[in-house]
Amino acid sequence: YTDDNAFISLIKPGMILKSKCMKIVELVPSKKRQDNNSFLPGHAVLSIKCKHLSSFKDSKDAKGSVTCKLPFEHILDSHDVDTLKTPSSMDALAMKILTVGKKIAQEAVVLSTSNRHGNVSTPIVSLKPNLVETARTTSSASKNQIDVLLPKPSTSLFLGAYVRGYCVRLDPRYGAFIRFLDNLTAIVPKLKGGLDIGLYDTVLCKIVVMDVTSGTPKILLKHVQSLPTHTPKNKKQKETGKINIADELHPGDVVGDVKVDEMNFARAAVTILDKKFKGSTVKARIHMTMANPLKGPTITMPIHDNATLEPDDDKEKITKYHPLYTWKVGSIVRDVRCVAIDVREGITYVELTNREVNENKLDIPSPLFVDSPSSLSENTIVSAVITSIANQNKGLWVQICPGISGFVPGLELCNDIQTLNNLKTHFMIGGK
Repeated sequence: YTDDNAFISLIKPGMILKSKCMKIVELVPSKKRQDNNSFLPGHAVLSIKCKHLSSFKDSKDAKGSVTCKLPFEHILDSHDVDTLKTPSSMDALAMKILTVGKKIAQEAVVLSTSNRHGNVSTPIVSLKPNLVETARTTSSASKNQIDVLLPKPSTSLFLGAYVRGYCVRLDPRYGAFIRFLDNLTAIVPKLKGGLDIGLYDTVLCKIVVMDVTSGTPKILLKHVQSLPTHTPKNKKQKETGKINIADELHPGDVVGDVKVDEMNFARAAVTILDKKFKGSTVKARIHMTMANPLKGPTITMPIHDNATLEPDDDKEKITKYHPLYTWKVGSIVRDVRCVAIDVREGITYVELTNREVNENKLDIPSPLFVDSPSSLSENTIVSAVITSIANQNKGLWVQICPGISGFVPGLELCNDIQTLNNLKTHFMIGGK
């Protein structure tokens, strides 16, 4: 099985390799890059017998071995400045810890089994203790129990999630590039502490911006030193004299009436009027995808009445087709419901809706709110708000929920040729 691509495919990123299953075959020294200003750390060539892998644990064919690489920068969670100065200093550290012919007496995590182009390559493993521990927690705990993720491209990520990775590159122009499993990479910008991170250090970060509409997720991170501490509910209320809304409110709960404080194209910021929440540090909003008109019915697309066709290229204008068109600052929205709640840096953010749970009267109700695209399965019926129209009438960009966008190809919209040739006059920005 050695170097067999089919066998390597059974080793998955995030897999934990047991202590003493990895034998050191060779130590490849570090070498300077062509610019002579930096160097490429060396690596240890490891051999792992198939019988130590869970995929072959009970198989009679568990013979042979697979070769892996352990980069020298993946021995420790962090490195001092002197170690990173020269190739020889990095090699000295590795040779102090690793010996050819010996087995590694600690666990490792598989980082990747393919290169950045997606082709199968020699598996890369890491001994970084914090990465190994996070990988174990991510794979064994349920979604609601995980405090910190070690993600890969297929992981369902969300804003505010805490993730652990390692700094693969520092760039004084942009910040720190953080690598996770299976070559997933994000960036900590300079303004979010990127240049305060040490090269190759294991770091804890928080997702502050995320775009999942274009295949591989694009993620912006903020470097944090530790997870937020959670004060017990009764103690917190006693100390502050305030109700912690995160303890009192849960998705699905009816909040009651709210007052509109300010509005823009995407959302209305509101104040919860129930007196029991008075004094709470909370920011509540109703996103356009979670809103129904306060007066009259929702005008659904496409529009076929030629007398009312008024195409408008202003993407931020709230037209009569927009769910918030009948909303005004000062309006009272009745009987709203909580759909999501998140606590970030001591402030509670609440997503609300005045839509009905099964407003389309479907036999199988569609989800009103989801926090990630992976929560939507094929053939699920959803409503969406049009945010822009693609060039050359190729289709519509829409938003399904806060933070979740989608694209509807023109040919999936209707069969009428006149409509397809002039989407702007039949599908209005802000329309559903």
